[in-house]
Amino acid sequence: MKYRGFFPLLLTALLILSICVTGAAAIEKPLTQAQSDFTAEGALGAGCSESALGDLLADAALEETGAQMAILPAGVMTGTLEKGAVFQSDEERVVPENAELVTARLTVADLAALLEQGVSKLSRNESEQIDATSAWDGFPQVGGFSWEYDVSAPEGERLQYIRYDGQELELTDCQSTYMVVSVPALFDGSMGYPAYSFERTGTELRQALRDYCSARDSIAVPASRSTAIGTASYPIKDRLPVMAVVIVGVLIALVASIPKWKEEKHFSFRGK
Repeated sequence: MKYRGFFPLLLTALLILSICVTGAAAIEKPLTQAQSDFTAEGALGAGCSESALGDLLADAALEETGAQMAILPAGVMTGTLEKGAVFQSDEERVVPENAELVTARLTVADLAALLEQGVSKLSRNESEQIDATSAWDGFPQVGGFSWEYDVSAPEGERLQYIRYDGQELELTDCQSTYMVVSVPALFDGSMGYPAYSFERTGTELRQALRDYCSARDSIAVPASRSTAIGTASYPIKDRLPVMAVVIVGVLIALVASIPKWKEEKHFSFRGK
């Protein structure tokens, strides 16, 4: 009888302990701090323009695999990694499907063909801006290099340049090769890109992002590496160097002043 009140107390203590353990497990430790939002959305979104989230994921894939270049299709990312504490659950949210990371060795010509295909679906609206409805899951989010494309050019002629390690690559080069990291869908032909043989890395995109974040006290929006010209926001004329514009302006002014000089000389002669 003296133990009659002991069992209810024991059960209560076990229940409290269970709640405490569960609560402690539910408290996530942040991986890092984001200094700003990293989004795949916005006015255009990752499906038709460079995005901060795409840049972050590409850089994470590079660091995880040691590849030289990264090209990730927009479809592997979604939403926004908000400013502030970054948790593992946030990474699982912005990378909805934990895609495997693979590598392929591509020539510059292969790389150019792939990027050309990546921007081939883009179109412009009546305001000569990129039409958001031309977005697609295969649009390239890149890392390790910079590139420029002309949205106003015909399909197959949009890629303007690729720069790697400060050097502009020859787009028709079929000899030089680079190790490119992506997901299988980019290399197996299923997204409409040319098919290339690839090797498995044994890691995945979420793990790459997790390791990238864990290695840093904070993360900032990476430097831009994609330029779209041929739109109202960035017309082709903006590519001209300032000095070239000045020189052209001076020449135009000189040519325009020739008739005036002739006229002044003529009347000056008549007045003598």
